[in-house]
Amino acid sequence: DSGVETGKGYSAGRTVPAFISRARYLTSAECDKRVVHIELDVGGRGLTFVPGDSVGIMCENDPDLVSRLAKRLGVPLNFRFYLEATDMAPLSTAEMLSKKMRRMRMRELRRAQSGSTAAKFARAMTVKEALTRVVDITSLPRKSLLRVLAEYTTEPAERHKLLWYACSKGSEDYDVEMKAWNPTLLELLETFPSCHPPLERLLPAVSLLSPRYYSISNSPVLDPSHLHFAFSVVEYETVYPTTAKRKGVCTSWLERIAAGYLRSDTPFEAIQPPVVDIFISPAADFRLPDSLSDSIVMIGPGTGVAPFRGFLQHRQQLYLSHLRKSDEVAERCKGMYQGHYIEIDDEDPDELEGAYLGDSWLYFGCRSRNQDYLYREDLEGFVHEGVLSTLRVAFSRETDKKVYVQDLMREDGEELINFVLENDAYIYICGDGAAMAKDVEDTLISLLEEHGKMAKEKAVAKLREWKNYGRYVKDVWS
Repeated sequence: DSGVETGKGYSAGRTVPAFISRARYLTSAECDKRVVHIELDVGGRGLTFVPGDSVGIMCENDPDLVSRLAKRLGVPLNFRFYLEATDMAPLSTAEMLSKKMRRMRMRELRRAQSGSTAAKFARAMTVKEALTRVVDITSLPRKSLLRVLAEYTTEPAERHKLLWYACSKGSEDYDVEMKAWNPTLLELLETFPSCHPPLERLLPAVSLLSPRYYSISNSPVLDPSHLHFAFSVVEYETVYPTTAKRKGVCTSWLERIAAGYLRSDTPFEAIQPPVVDIFISPAADFRLPDSLSDSIVMIGPGTGVAPFRGFLQHRQQLYLSHLRKSDEVAERCKGMYQGHYIEIDDEDPDELEGAYLGDSWLYFGCRSRNQDYLYREDLEGFVHEGVLSTLRVAFSRETDKKVYVQDLMREDGEELINFVLENDAYIYICGDGAAMAKDVEDTLISLLEEHGKMAKEKAVAKLREWKNYGRYVKDVWS
C-alpha cells in the first residue's frame, strides 16, 4: 500500500490544469484503429493517485461543429451572455401543449432552476465558450430537449414529429429511429428547418458536457509528477436516416490537441504543451491488495490492460523499496563488538513485511502482435524482471479461429483455478462490460465447476463471496 490519500478533494466542479508532456500511438500505422498513450505533467498541482484510480478529463466539442451550430442559431461566437433562472421559463406557444405536457415542462424548469444547469450559466460567457465547453451538442437528444425544440418550430408537420418522438406513444420510434440516428444538435436543427429556439431557452435544455474517465496506467511511486492514461480513438458510423460518420468527443479532441507529439515530423522542442483540465476519480474497490505477498490475476483485453500496467509498475516499485529497506536493516545488524565482527538477526520483522512478492497472472487480448499489442515492451519487461509470473496474450486475428482471453483461460483451466484457490488470489477484470466481462465471468464459473469440483450453484456462490470480500473486482464500460 502506498499510503497515499487519493483524490484530494478535486472533482468535475473543481479541476486543475495539467500539461500534456508526451503522447504516442500504441498501435501501428497498419492497424485500423488508433490507441493513444498520453502523459500529463501534474507536478505541483496537489493531485495524488494510485493505480486503479481514474483521471477525469474535461473535454471540448469540435470547433468546426461549434462554428456551424452558432451560425445556424444566428448568434455570433463572441456574443457574451448569462442566464437568470427566470430566463429558463417558457416564453411562447404554451397553448400548443396539453396539460400533461405543461406539467412536464414545469418539472423541467424546476430542475433547471435548482440544479447544476442553472449554475453553469449563472456567469457571463461567450457563445463559443458555452457551445465548446459547457453543453453536449453531440449526444442523443433527450425527450425534454425535443419538447423545447417543438415549442419554437413553426411548421406543423415538423412540430408534430418532434412532439411524437417526445411523447410516450412515440417511444418505440424514438428508440428505433432517434437512437439509430443519434443526431448532433446541428443535425436536429437542420432536419427541422422551421425550428428557431432562442439561446436562453435552448441551452438549459441541452445536456451538460460530462467529463470522460480513463484508467490511470502508471504508479506515483515511480514518478508522482506525471500521470499516464491510454484510450482508443472512437470513430463509428450511424445508418439512419443516411450513413453518417461520428467521432468520440473527448478522444478526438485529445488526439487533435496532442497531434504535435503524435506526428513524427514535429521537433519535440517546437511543441507548445497543450493544457487539459483534470481531476482524480478515486476507485471505490478497484485497488491492489494491501500486501505485496498476495497473488493477483488480471484480465484486460484492449485498453483494459492500462490499469494493470500501473498495478505491475506499482508492485515492482514497492517491492524494490522493500528490498532497499531490507538491505538497510541488514546493514544495521552487522558490525564490530569488542573487537569481533558479528551479525545479529533482525528483531523487527515488521520492517520487512511485504518483502515477498506474490505471483501475478495477466490475460491480455488484441488482434495482432504487430499492430495493437498495447504496452508490449512494458509487459514483457515485467515478465523478464520477475514482476509478472504469467503473461498470456490472445491474438484474435492471427489465425482462422479467433482466440479471446476466455479461450486462454479455458486452456489454462486446472492450473488457473488451482492457482486462484490455493493462493486466495485476487481477480481483476477491466475493459468491455457489454460482452467480454460477462464471457469471462461465465468462464470462471464453468472452470470452478470443472476443476474446482463444484456444482454450478456453489460456483456462482463462490464468485459472489469473492465479490463481497473484494477479491473479484471489475472496472468495465460499455
